[in-house]
Amino acid sequence: MLTGLDQRPLAARAVACALFLLVLSAFTLPFAIVTADLRRAEGTGIEFALGTPSYSGHYVHDSYKGEVERLVDYAQPVALVALVAILAAVALVWIPWKWGPAAGITFASLGFGALVWFHQAVSSAGTFAGTEYRGGFWISLGLVLVAGLWSVVLFLRTPFWWRADTGPRRDYFAPTDEF
Repeated sequence: MLTGLDQRPLAARAVACALFLLVLSAFTLPFAIVTADLRRAEGTGIEFALGTPSYSGHYVHDSYKGEVERLVDYAQPVALVALVAILAAVALVWIPWKWGPAAGITFASLGFGALVWFHQAVSSAGTFAGTEYRGGFWISLGLVLVAGLWSVVLFLRTPFWWRADTGPRRDYFAPTDEF
């Protein structure tokens, strides 16, 4: 039932927004290092999303040529989807009623799925490249789960811990002749 007022307190919505902002800030940390031969690409989540990680080194053998660039190219759209999903969640968790938590659940699921897909795209089994996942990736993966679970709690709207007292409650263990 939609009422004129949002029944979720401001603090609950602020916690949801803060969790998604923490996920977003984890994208500024070192995310992954992709290496093949002596060629290396490393960057933050934002750099991978924009397709601009820093490259260093060179290929010694021609059979490795282009492996690092190919994996970074595979990961770029997936990292961009994860980044956009988290940005959307930051803005949309403020929507009133159950729409805000539903948006949080949706975009946390999209972000988590995109991060898992990023993991798969960068560590493809058919290449000679190796991938080392840095703290930013693992922190963002864990925090997007926490933010999604918090959105589930807000969506289910457990009333006992944030609604104001609405008057006397019935004591179900009292004799029935008192009521």
